[in-house]
Amino acid sequence: MELRQAEYFLAVIEHGTITRAAAVLRVAQPSLSQSIRTLEKQLATQLFDRVGRRLTPSEAGLALVPQARRLLTEAATARAAVNDVLTMTRGTLTIAVHAELIVDPLAPLVGEFRRRYPGVLVELIDPNSNNAAIRMLQNGECDAAVTTIEDPGPALSSFNLGTQTLSLVAAPSFPLPEGDPLPLKYLADVPLILTPPTTSGRALIESVFAKAGTPVNAMVECAPREAIWTLTMAGAGASFFLPAMAAAAGPLGAQVRSTDPSISRPVLLLSRKGPNSTAFECFLTLVKESIVMRTR
Repeated sequence: MELRQAEYFLAVIEHGTITRAAAVLRVAQPSLSQSIRTLEKQLATQLFDRVGRRLTPSEAGLALVPQARRLLTEAATARAAVNDVLTMTRGTLTIAVHAELIVDPLAPLVGEFRRRYPGVLVELIDPNSNNAAIRMLQNGECDAAVTTIEDPGPALSSFNLGTQTLSLVAAPSFPLPEGDPLPLKYLADVPLILTPPTTSGRALIESVFAKAGTPVNAMVECAPREAIWTLTMAGAGASFFLPAMAAAAGPLGAQVRSTDPSISRPVLLLSRKGPNSTAFECFLTLVKESIVMRTR
C-alpha cells in the first residue's frame, strides 16, 4: 500500500462517500475511485460494502485502518525528521581532527556553530594521522577533516583556517639559553619532550630543525599529548606547544619562548567536492566568515 492509497482509503472511511472524500482531498472522483479499486485488487479483497453511494468498511477494510494510519504517521515522522535536518533543528556534523588541532583553531568555530545550531550534534573524531583523516573523508565517514597537509589533492576542497606557530615552553627553573626569539641552534643540547617520530607534530619539528642544521635532542618521547604538559612542568625537558597552551603557561611561571626560525604550519579544513550535508554547509559559512574577519 502506497502513501497516497492509504490517504485516499482513510478519507473514504472518514467521509463515507467518494464524493465527499474527493472534495476534501481536492482530487477528481474518478481518480479516487480508481485508487480504491487498485488497492482492493492488490490486496485481493473488498475493502468497502457499497450501499447506494455510501461506502462502509468491510471486515477486511476495518482491519486495514490501523495499518494505513500507521503508514501515514511514519511518513509524517520521516518528513519532520528530514525537515529538522534541512532547517538545522537537528542533525550531525562529523569532523576528523587531531586532538592538538581542536584547541586551536577548531574550538572557537565549534563553539560559535553550537550557539547558532544548538540542536545539531558535533562529533570530533581523532584519525591519528593526516592521511587517515583524508581517507575517512574520501570514504564518507565524516563531513570534513582538519589537517596540516598543504596539498590534499584535486579531489578535495580546502579552506585555510590560519597558521599555527609553536612556542617553546619549559618549567620555571629549567635551564634554557637566553634569547627570545631563541635561535634553534641554541637548542642542540636542550633535552626535548616530543611525540613519537610517526606523528605530524614531530615531523614538523624535525623538518624545521633540519633546515636550520640543528639536531633534535629528543630525550622523552610521549604518545599521549596531554601528558607532555605535565612532564614539561615537572622539568623533564622543554617542549613545543600550540598558542593557546603556551599562553596558559606564562601565568603559571613557565618560560615561554618563540624560536628563530619559527616552527609554523598551515591548518586546513578539507571537504569533498560536490554536494555536502546541510550541517557542513552551515559550518563552512561560519568558517568563511572567520576568514574574512581574520583578513581585515
